[in-house]
Amino acid sequence: MSGGRIRSWALVALVVLAAAEGVAIVALASRDATPAPEAKVERTPAPTPSPQVRRVELVKIGGVFGAIPDREIHDPRLLPYPFGSPTPPPEATPIDGTYLRTLRLGEVGGARIGLPYRCLRCPPYRIDAGVSTLIFARGAYYLHHHLSGFRTMGSYVVEGDRVTLFNDANCPKGFGVYRFERTGQGLRLDVVEDDCPYSGERALDLMRTPWTRVSACVRRIANLWPGEIAC
Repeated sequence: MSGGRIRSWALVALVVLAAAEGVAIVALASRDATPAPEAKVERTPAPTPSPQVRRVELVKIGGVFGAIPDREIHDPRLLPYPFGSPTPPPEATPIDGTYLRTLRLGEVGGARIGLPYRCLRCPPYRIDAGVSTLIFARGAYYLHHHLSGFRTMGSYVVEGDRVTLFNDANCPKGFGVYRFERTGQGLRLDVVEDDCPYSGERALDLMRTPWTRVSACVRRIANLWPGEIAC
């Protein structure tokens, strides 16, 4: 075989070898470029909070059980403000409860003077016809004249047979001391001294008639303010 032919065959073999190596390299590179399958990661599911169990008190109303309303006040605007004295601790007292009074129109002077009328400078505690409610609840009291819409609240403490009213926005620095008597039907108040101004209107209002105690959580009262907080 001539030298030229040998060189030609050698060149062909070199090209073939190079080509084969190139293919192998490309194949290897392609194989290496293939991403490895991701390992499966088992994720622990987030814990689900267990529902809170809330105790619900039931009462039998007309043969059917119903839930007693929440007796806590959560709105700070419905709590007495300490105008002149700190508010007492929210502890039960002997007079806690919801009381109601109903006055006929004739008992307050008839339609001419007994009905509420628009008055921007009238004194508070003006006695109105119709329903009024008085609530004593763990150191806070609430008075509401339903017909006129008059509302007031304050603090109170009980010592023996006397209840002292204070922190009333209508007489923020004043104190009213009343002797109370728990009757078979409710509560009677008699003033000992009350330095709230307005010509003794507060004392006249609170003492006008005895207050009848009602079970507000059983016999619901429409528009009861601030709610069924003293059953």
